[in-house]
Amino acid sequence: MEPLFARADGRFWNNDAWKRPFKRAVMKAGLDPRIVPYCLRHTAITEFILAGIDSAIVAAWAGTSVRMIEQTYGHFRSETIGRLVDQVSLL
Repeated sequence: MEPLFARADGRFWNNDAWKRPFKRAVMKAGLDPRIVPYCLRHTAITEFILAGIDSAIVAAWAGTSVRMIEQTYGHFRSETIGRLVDQVSLL
């Protein structure tokens, strides 16, 4: 099995291999040093939901269940639906 994202040496990423490169990337990008990969994952999922992407697609991309997406991010879906209804009402 080949890794989806291989390290420069071709090996799989493990729990520790990403830490230093990620911290360097955060510093280089000028982000808050408290940023961790989970923050970026949460932001991406939120943006996908706000963009109106189906929860099943978001769940597949995030490697989680539709149930978790709906429980955690469902309130964003409600806001998006409300915004769309308001836009249609203006027509």
